[in-house]
Amino acid sequence: LVDGVLRLQRLLPGQADAKVLGRFYVKQVDVLVSAWQRGPDVLVSTKTMLSSYLKNKNNRYEEAVGEATNLRDRYPMAAMGYAYLVRTNIYEEGGAYAFIRDLLVRLRKPDGAFDATMLLVADWDDATRTLGTVEDPADELSTGRFFADLLNAVLDNTPVEQHKGVRLKRMGGEPPGGLPEE
Repeated sequence: LVDGVLRLQRLLPGQADAKVLGRFYVKQVDVLVSAWQRGPDVLVSTKTMLSSYLKNKNNRYEEAVGEATNLRDRYPMAAMGYAYLVRTNIYEEGGAYAFIRDLLVRLRKPDGAFDATMLLVADWDDATRTLGTVEDPADELSTGRFFADLLNAVLDNTPVEQHKGVRLKRMGGEPPGGLPEE
């Protein structure tokens, strides 16, 4: 899994190390989509927790709230996402899955600071580093919902002349009279 992410980073354009100035400190984000003219459109942080879920739940929640505050205060119009990866052993720790699921739902708007949150539960072989399964165990935290929420936030937070290609695909073609020029 880690090797695959590192290979993907080398193939993608831009820097593999995205740091942005927040309100309180410089923050490294995992995914950053930005334009010189308007600043960040998308900021996504990814986190993993592989064991001791209940023991570490409060620390992870406080990290997420602090990160969101730091970035949201500086970039109020950016779409912000929080993606969380756990192992299937989360189901073996009584109540851990329900707690993490609830935490991620609460971190999402309208009451939370993130526009999109996602929970992936993965299983892999430690010896061979072979990925077995990845599942979206909760509809409200699925990959499809995550990307739809991010896209909607970007389009909702930018004027209609921005992201013309995406808007046209979303509308199914040109609206009467077309879209304004950038």
